Amino acid sequence: MSYDLKRLTSPTVKVRRLGYIVSLTQILSRTPVPNLALPRMLSRWSRDDHGLLSSYCLNLPVIRRTKQRITGEIKSKDAALRYISTAQQMGFIVRVVQEWRSTKIGKVLSVLPATSNPFELSLGQIFLVLRQLLMTDLGCLRAIVGIAGRRKSTRDEAASFRRIMKGKYVSRWKKPTEYYSENIKAPRLEWLTDLKLVRSWNTAANHVIYRQGVDAILSHKWSPEQIEIKYPDRFYHCYGDFFKKPVVEWRTLEEDERRERLSTLLKNSIELFKPSAALDKISADQFFTFSTCTLLTERNIVSSRQDLEADLIQLTVGGRLPYRYVRMISHVDTGYIIRVNS
Repeated sequence: MSYDLKRLTSPTVKVRRLGYIVSLTQILSRTPVPNLALPRMLSRWSRDDHGLLSSYCLNLPVIRRTKQRITGEIKSKDAALRYISTAQQMGFIVRVVQEWRSTKIGKVLSVLPATSNPFELSLGQIFLVLRQLLMTDLGCLRAIVGIAGRRKSTRDEAASFRRIMKGKYVSRWKKPTEYYSENIKAPRLEWLTDLKLVRSWNTAANHVIYRQGVDAILSHKWSPEQIEIKYPDRFYHCYGDFFKKPVVEWRTLEEDERRERLSTLLKNSIELFKPSAALDKISADQFFTFSTCTLLTERNIVSSRQDLEADLIQLTVGGRLPYRYVRMISHVDTGYIIRVNS
């Protein structure tokens, strides 16, 4: 399937706050959770953090048609299940038989630094959640930014959306305008707001002002390979005002500094992601995703998987890092990294 038409197909009518997606990875970070128990745990988490959600929603740059204090709250089992389904389609969690587990990418999201309010995503969380949305919902997000909030009627927007998506997923809509408004447009504009890509949104006037640089993110013809190569740099150029210090490129660092940083990243990744205390082994995909994210959002260093992989191979083969990198051809992972002489 073309990534230009890619979109999440799970019902998203009540899925409005991305903080719940992050919380699911944290709930599942240590141990699997039985299928029937996860909705209850997420609902309990929602009740416990109701005040934080209220505070967050009141400070969003959104003028709503009604005086609605909170948007996206989980009030029922069905609402919890919708968030769970969306997190699954985004690739953060997976159901194995009768248990829910965090995926490798979900475990990375669960350990990234957080803000004091779980609904206010940190820069690292934004980096990873947006990355996954580009891989799973690019077509829909691109269409929404292109047509939503331009002061057109919702009916005209719905018709434009159907044309852009070339009938994919939308041919059976019984009430196109209503479905588009509640299931497609509203959830994604809320997500874009959580991701700081919406600067202001007047729902009554149907007017949205987006962050400068959003087109550079959403207009690119992304594929998994392109994400690995170009996404960190595109992310920086879109969110440059979030960085308080100048950003440097990985390739400009001296070799000794690159070796030291790789050594630290490997040590931290082993401690965070190894499958058991006795096995110092981690997923290559997990390591490279964690490393490109943390280097940029915490160390102000723009890197790509290709940059890090080239140095990892050179330094491990040359004996300058005590690890072994084994590459594989698999749809599950591209390899693994194991600590030697440990």
